[in-house]
Amino acid sequence: MTILPILTYEDPLVHSECEPFDFDRPQIDIHTFAQDLCDTMYHHGGVGLAAPQVGVLLCIFVMRLDRHSHATVCINPEITRQSGTFSMEPEGCLSFPDGFRPHVKAPTKMIARFQGRDGTWHDPEFRGIQARCYSHELDHLDGRTLLDRASPEAIEIAKERAA
Repeated sequence: MTILPILTYEDPLVHSECEPFDFDRPQIDIHTFAQDLCDTMYHHGGVGLAAPQVGVLLCIFVMRLDRHSHATVCINPEITRQSGTFSMEPEGCLSFPDGFRPHVKAPTKMIARFQGRDGTWHDPEFRGIQARCYSHELDHLDGRTLLDRASPEAIEIAKERAA
């Protein structure tokens, strides 16, 4: 079990775009890295963790579908379809200080597409918190954080509450 150091939002790597993982010419050992990412997420009590948050600029993240399930490893993820319905809810992030949870707009329903550890494609439907988590982690792979997704007013309110 390896717990990786989590980078804070101030680190430029957290704001960098990632490259696709290549199953034909793997840049890293995907099984070891996925397990380390899961172990790190569980250790810190998160529901999702993306590769750039630990300094790896590859399109990989892990997320828990519920508190009792094993993490789902999402490699080369995308959203193929989403509802036109969005919700505005507070979101946290392991790269931000505890308590910093600005309200962020996210889709309430989507069809996701990603590869698992073995390269097999999956096309699940996510709703509610699962859709929000998938969207949040996917944003990390494009170099976006809560600071890019929340309004300036929501950020200020979140800072005041976190202080």
